Amino acid sequence: MANQGTRARDFWLGLIVFVVLAVGGVAAIYFIFRTVLDFLTKASPQLSSALVGTAGLVFVAVIANFLAKIYEQRQRIQEEQRAKKVAVYEEFMEFWVKLLTSGSDEDDEDEDEKGANDPETQAEIQRYLREFTHKLVAWGSEPFIREYVVFKDLLQSDVDRGLLHFEKVLLEIRRDIGYKNKKLNRGDLLKVFLERPGIDALIASEEQTPEASGDDDKASEDGSTR
Repeated sequence: MANQGTRARDFWLGLIVFVVLAVGGVAAIYFIFRTVLDFLTKASPQLSSALVGTAGLVFVAVIANFLAKIYEQRQRIQEEQRAKKVAVYEEFMEFWVKLLTSGSDEDDEDEDEKGANDPETQAEIQRYLREFTHKLVAWGSEPFIREYVVFKDLLQSDVDRGLLHFEKVLLEIRRDIGYKNKKLNRGDLLKVFLERPGIDALIASEEQTPEASGDDDKASEDGSTR
């Protein structure tokens, strides 16, 4: 009972203090407003205009400074996010480029025949997915994640189409960190790190399929295809 009485008393005392402070704040604002209004009313028109103009300049300066602070904070957050995205994307590309280009030398045709369908390679991919996918979910853009899912599915069934689609993943990475990709043709990014004589033939064969043609029409709107 004593505790309940104490809590009730504290509640009412707190409420009274709040009401008093609120009323006092409203009264102070009203008093200041009336004082300034009376002063401007009694002052000469020239003085009133000067005061109003000065107050307007101060107000504009305060608002401009406030907006500048918000912009700087937003820019700093974006730069921090971009730095983390770049680190994640670099790790992503290092793994997949190494995997997709392994055995691509002319002197290592046996390894090239294995490719991503080799059991050891598949085990390595699964291990990578377990350890790294959470970073992609946290930092990858929505278009990147969408293209990455398609690439990963294609790699299970058709390595060549998966390789071709990997370029779309790379384009989304570049777009996410600020590049426009408008002057890149189909296959340009793949040819940077992969020397394969049949890459143009693969692109041509992909464009012959209705499904791929639809994808290319969509990609051409972004300026990411020829």
